[in-house]
Amino acid sequence: KCIRNLYFLFCMFDAVEKALDLTKPHMVPNFDPMALTVYSAQGSDVVMTMVDGKILYENGEFLTLDADKILYEANAAARRLHG
Repeated sequence: KCIRNLYFLFCMFDAVEKALDLTKPHMVPNFDPMALTVYSAQGSDVVMTMVDGKILYENGEFLTLDADKILYEANAAARRLHG
């Protein structure tokens, strides 16, 4: 679904959808949204990710993850690996 050409929503798999911000300079001109997604889009253009109708990521925030816990565990694992 396009909302005034600001966002482009597309399905990656059966139950995965992503919304891209089309207002950034590298996303213009937009003659072919799918080609634009493949050749010009960057990870930072993703504004929303939804799986099976549940929003997991929106506007820079992971809604279902505990970022502090993940960073703590990643640092602890790195310390174990590097002694």
